[in-house]
Amino acid sequence: MKINVKFIGLLFILFSIGNILGLLKHYQLTKAVLLGISATALLLLVPAGIVVLITTHSKPLAFLMATAWEFLCSYIAKIVGYPLWQVYFFAGAGGLVMVPVALWLKE
Repeated sequence: MKINVKFIGLLFILFSIGNILGLLKHYQLTKAVLLGISATALLLLVPAGIVVLITTHSKPLAFLMATAWEFLCSYIAKIVGYPLWQVYFFAGAGGLVMVPVALWLKE
C-alpha cells in the first residue's frame, strides 16, 4: 500500500495544532506543544505505519491492529490521567468503522 506523505503530513500538522490547543487548558505552552506533538505521533503515525506494514497480508487485519493500538493508547492515557484521552478513544472508534469499509473494499 502506498502512503501519501503530503496528506499524512497535513493531517499531522492539523491534529498537532488541535491537540496543542486542547492541552493549553491544562499545561503551559512548552509542555502542551511537546505532549501535543507526541500524542499526534502516537495517534496518527503509528497506526499509519501499522496499516502500511500489515496491509500486504490483509487490509482488515491492518485496520484491526491499528484500532487495537488506538484503544490501547486510550486506556493507558486514561490511567495516567492524560486530559485528552478521548481523542484516542474516538480514533479507535473510527477504526472500528473502517474495518467493514476495508472488508467491502477488499471485494
